[in-house]
Amino acid sequence: MSMQQTRVFSLVIVGSGVDAAVTAAVLANALENTAVKITVIQTAQESEVDRCAALSPSIQVFNKILGIHEVDLVAATAATFTLAQRYTGHHKSAYFFPYGEHGFTLKGMNFFSYAAHLQSLGDNTPYDQYSLSAVAASLGRFRHPAAEAKSLYSTLAYGLNFSTSLFSRYLIQYAQKKSVEFIDATIEQYVFSTNTGNIDKVMLQINATGESYTLGQQVTLECDLIVDCSGKRAAVMGDALAVTWLESTRSLPVDRRIDVMQAGTRGAPVNQLQFLSSGLSRSVSLKNNNAISYIYNSAFITEDQALSELSAQYEIARHSLENNSAAIQLKPGRRASFWYKNCVAIGASAGDLTSTYIDQLHLTQSAALRLATLFPASPSFAHLSAEYNRLTHLEYDHVEDFHSLHFQVPGMPLTDFWSVQKKAVISDRLQHRISLFTSAGRVPFFEGETLAESAWLSFMVGLFGWPKDYSCLIEQNDSVWIKEQLQKMQNMMYQAAQAMPDHNTYLAQYLASNAP
Repeated sequence: MSMQQTRVFSLVIVGSGVDAAVTAAVLANALENTAVKITVIQTAQESEVDRCAALSPSIQVFNKILGIHEVDLVAATAATFTLAQRYTGHHKSAYFFPYGEHGFTLKGMNFFSYAAHLQSLGDNTPYDQYSLSAVAASLGRFRHPAAEAKSLYSTLAYGLNFSTSLFSRYLIQYAQKKSVEFIDATIEQYVFSTNTGNIDKVMLQINATGESYTLGQQVTLECDLIVDCSGKRAAVMGDALAVTWLESTRSLPVDRRIDVMQAGTRGAPVNQLQFLSSGLSRSVSLKNNNAISYIYNSAFITEDQALSELSAQYEIARHSLENNSAAIQLKPGRRASFWYKNCVAIGASAGDLTSTYIDQLHLTQSAALRLATLFPASPSFAHLSAEYNRLTHLEYDHVEDFHSLHFQVPGMPLTDFWSVQKKAVISDRLQHRISLFTSAGRVPFFEGETLAESAWLSFMVGLFGWPKDYSCLIEQNDSVWIKEQLQKMQNMMYQAAQAMPDHNTYLAQYLASNAP
């Protein structure tokens, strides 16, 4: 049989939310010049509530791969820029965890060790004061990074906050222009191959007249590969294929989330995370709305108590909070296999690691891009699926560790919930990372990491405090010289940030100057 005859021609995506839109756009772009036909089956059961996604600088890579102009995306999704996440409510003072780097390399040595050396001599400068992204975020300032490597502004790094429903709409239009067909239908039956156990066909009833089908029509679609983007329901991977769900409740000890959408104007390019009595609250803002979430453990606090805590914390009237909030059941975990038979789960159907910092949407984009890279040339893809599963599990391991680390920060409120977390079992990887940092001021870097080494160091020192030791090579340098250099850096950061426009002014000018 020729290669032409064995190629994967029919790709079916099941879902109607942002996971399906992202996956369709990525694969439409990657497979545009191939014979693969992409069909998205949108069903009413998979509709989702709009939320505010907070994406790291990885969104810029995503945009570049798909050829998306950032200004178009910002305008279409009511997006805002963000430079850092501010942490409060723990034993230390508020800390800005930036996307950008800290300091500069001096004499070929890691900057962190210089800062740690000064701390050992009694200097108490917060580590975030050495990051231009953090300082600018604290002052409410923003500008795009400079292209010139010698410019201090080249050290800036930023992410985007935007509405998931508007992002979905934008990407659906993008995918449709690349010949992806979207069908409003109900899946009535999956037809399995007796030889392979793959889903060979899906039988549909059309719910709305479209380009190719009419209301009420019965349709059978062949599928060489099917992608489950149906959200938590996991219509294909869970219901049809019964792939095991591996719970992560020990490392991510939360089971409820309250989402609040509050009218308000974006102030500063920073997201907020606060440690509360029984979990974590996060505030992310768009141009005209603030999205607040409280993830908590219902064994320690009721929904009514959680609402009261949010009301007091964010100074929101209780009745307003109740009228604009939604409570969601959480079940942290992941699939035992992300690619099983001829089905790939992407998004909430694949896993839920909560969004304390790395947004769930980041995992969706990463998975879609990974599938595009490993997309099979024929229906025989056992080795490709094994590699996809290996890489995806690695990514989930590291993201889960990072989010789990939020529940291990010392100096939490003296509540039953945080007392229990002190005894929580964490992965050997995370325990090694914590021990290596606290004892020697270093962090290991594993295959499949989502965060850079510098980001792990920034988070650790910001929330755990300075390590007991650091690289002895630093002591080859004169301490007075080190202090002078770091003081000069700190002054440069502040002066550069002061010269930047405030976030809202910059955003308005950015959109106006790029308007058609």
